[in-house]
Amino acid sequence: MKKLVFTYGVMGSTKTTSMLVRKYDFENREKKTVLLLKPECDTRDLDDEGNIIARSRIGASSKCTAFSENDNLIKMFLDEDAKNKIDILMVDECQFITNAQAKQLRKLTEIVPVYAYGLLTNFRQEFFKSSEYLFAVADEKIELFTPCKCGEKATVNTRRINGFVTTEGEEVVIEGKDNIIYESMCYSCLNNELIKTKINKNQKVYSLKNNLKEFSQSNFDDENF
Repeated sequence: MKKLVFTYGVMGSTKTTSMLVRKYDFENREKKTVLLLKPECDTRDLDDEGNIIARSRIGASSKCTAFSENDNLIKMFLDEDAKNKIDILMVDECQFITNAQAKQLRKLTEIVPVYAYGLLTNFRQEFFKSSEYLFAVADEKIELFTPCKCGEKATVNTRRINGFVTTEGEEVVIEGKDNIIYESMCYSCLNNELIKTKINKNQKVYSLKNNLKEFSQSNFDDENF
């Protein structure tokens, strides 16, 4: 049995950079053949011909094979392996794959090492289903660190619309659409940003203490928690 290695972290924690460095080492130092997969729903990074590529925030990039939520990753791997023996399977942006595809990656470790990279949680601070499964079954888990703007460890992913942090909306919306940007931060800074959002919505002054009083009367099912 080969290993399933799941590397995760908040946005901007060098996940794709780490993946591309590891891919380079596999191919150039160990002379391995690597198959790199990426969900086709992530259209942020394209080459000059409009093909999806894996690109890090520092500019490093690599060609990859895009797949849809309907694709069977076991079949995809076996088809590629029949053409050219694959030694290593790598998958970028694993938060966007289906739970069934996450289970297929686990199954594939019977014949090939799998290196999966992605976010663990969404902008509501809830697990992505596929990432939750990968975290549960991975043989090795690697968390990548990045600092919050305040200097503390960034632990949450946030979504901003027109500058204000929100916990509302669809789980997956690609950055840049509808004035949406994403930012990682610590939990304390998240609380402060949500208070700013409330002030902007209601034109009402809030404090952290008043915010806690409000939540003390909540059943904690409120999507704004």
